[in-house]
Amino acid sequence: AATAYFDASGHPDQHNVLTVGGFLSRVDKWGRFEDEWAEILHEYGISALHMTDYVSGRGEFAKFKGNTPLRNRLQLQLSECIKKNTNKSIRATLILPDYRAVNKHFKLQEKIGPPYVVCSMMCLIETLEWARRKKCDDTLLCYFEDGDKDKGEFKKKSEGMLPPPRLQFLQKDGINAFQAADFVAWKTKANVEKWLSESYHPDQRHDLARSLGSVGAIPTEAKVLTFEGLIGICLY
Repeated sequence: AATAYFDASGHPDQHNVLTVGGFLSRVDKWGRFEDEWAEILHEYGISALHMTDYVSGRGEFAKFKGNTPLRNRLQLQLSECIKKNTNKSIRATLILPDYRAVNKHFKLQEKIGPPYVVCSMMCLIETLEWARRKKCDDTLLCYFEDGDKDKGEFKKKSEGMLPPPRLQFLQKDGINAFQAADFVAWKTKANVEKWLSESYHPDQRHDLARSLGSVGAIPTEAKVLTFEGLIGICLY
């Protein structure tokens, strides 16, 4: 039996990039992951990893602000834990200004869905394909973090592909696998934002890859939808 957990990073009304990302793994490996992840957080005095608070150094993450060695050590341990206990990383990223530009002419929102739905459907499709290849599609469980904008529309569109209760929306509190999904979604979104910035240089691509730590060594299906890709979908 296999289970997938996904979380979103970015907001379609506030950012230029939206990423939905997460991990697939066997149920027994997830159990081991939960214990090992909790041990790492306890070592650093963290109750739960919330990337937005961690990056800004708020609350219990204040000790990480400006402390690069400590941040690097924590991220190394977290990424090693994820690598050891997951089978695959799946993530989909949407460039929101490109989405809005194409939407003006092709009515993407009406035909395919709003940004969160586009990214989540891509992740779900890849998850189902992986499960079919591994011959575990009849026992697959898929969880998305609850509360994202347009969750209801994604729920309606996904029911024909993986009906509830095999696809559910859960609060992330108390589920460490969602924290791992938050980690990779946030990192991916940040990397794409750097890639889009005017200061980006091709030589930086290695730095972006290294920022994922050991997660970069996990078998991965990651897509970034730009203007050209969205046009291709519309014309297909």
